Amino acid sequence: MTGKIGDWARRGWQFLQSGVREALAAFWVIFKITFPIILAVRVAEEFFPLVSALGGVLEPLTRLLGLPGELGVAWAAAILVQPLSGFAIVAERWNELELTVAQATIFGVLILEVHAIFVEVRIAQLLGSRAWVTCVLRFGFAIGLGLLLNWLYGFSAAMQEPARLHFIAPQDVDASWSGWLLFQAQSWLVFGAIIVGLTLLMKAIRAWHVEKLLSFLLRPFMSLMKIHRSAGTVSIVGLILGLTFGAALLLTEKSKGLVSARDMFLTVSLLGICHSLLDDTLLTMLFGAHLSGVLAARLLCALAFMAVFARLLQLLSDAQLRRWFMTRHASGATAA
Repeated sequence: MTGKIGDWARRGWQFLQSGVREALAAFWVIFKITFPIILAVRVAEEFFPLVSALGGVLEPLTRLLGLPGELGVAWAAAILVQPLSGFAIVAERWNELELTVAQATIFGVLILEVHAIFVEVRIAQLLGSRAWVTCVLRFGFAIGLGLLLNWLYGFSAAMQEPARLHFIAPQDVDASWSGWLLFQAQSWLVFGAIIVGLTLLMKAIRAWHVEKLLSFLLRPFMSLMKIHRSAGTVSIVGLILGLTFGAALLLTEKSKGLVSARDMFLTVSLLGICHSLLDDTLLTMLFGAHLSGVLAARLLCALAFMAVFARLLQLLSDAQLRRWFMTRHASGATAA
C-alpha cells in the first residue's frame, strides 16, 4: 500500500513538473513578444497624440454605423491600448452622447472585435497568421457585423430605448510610470498563474480521456468550421477566456506536434473574431450593450463566417496557404 502511495505521489509530482514547465515556456514566448509592444504603446501615448489622430480617421466610419462620431476617439483608444480605455472615455462623456441600447451594443461589438491591435496581431503572427490577414478579418468582421446590427435594430425598431450606464470609473487610478509598471507586474503574474492552471487542466483532461468526450461533443461545431478535433478544446478555452489564453495553450499543443498548421490558422482566425465571450461580454453590458448583439449575433455570425472561410481555404493547397496567409511560425502536425 505504501509503495502504491509513493508511486502515485511520484507520478503526481512528475505531472505537476511537466505541466508547469510547458506553461512557463508558453508564458515566456508570449511575454517576450507582447510586453515590448505594450511598452512601446505606453511610450507612444506619452509623446504622440495617436488616439486623437486615429479617432479622427474612425469618426466617419462610426457615423456610417449609426453611432455618434465622437465615439471614434473611444474606439481608437480601445484599438491602441485595451477595451477598458475606450469604455472609460464613453463613461466620461455618457450624458452628452445619449446612446440608445442599439448604439451601445454596436459600439460594444466594434470594441470587442478590434482592440489592443498591436498586441493581438503579434500573438496571431506567433501562431502563424500574417498581420494583414488578422487586420482584414477583424476590421472587416467588425464593420460587417456593425452594419448588420444597425440595419436589424433600425428595421425592427428594437433597442431604441436609452442605454443605461452601470460602470463608475475609478477616480484614484495611478497614471504614473510606477503605477503602470505595478499594474503590469500584477497582470502578468495573474496571467502566468492562470496559464499554469489551464495547462494542468488540459493535461488532466487528456490523461483521464475526457478529451475524447469533449471532442465528440464539439465535433459538429469543429466540422462546421473544418477544424480538426485536436484543436477543439483549445478553441473553447479561447472562445470563453480570450485570445491570449487560447494562444498559450495552442503554443503548448504546437510544441507537441498535436495541431496542424492549417488547424492552427483556422483556430487563430476564429479566436480573432470571437473570443472572451465571458468577461468581455459582461464588460460591454456595463455600458448598456445587449446580449443579442455582443454575444448571440457575434458568436453565430463568427461560426457562420468561419464555415464559409474554411471552405474557401480548402480551394488552396497547404503550400499556397502558407505562402499567402501564414508566417514562418506556422508549423505543426500533419493534418489528419
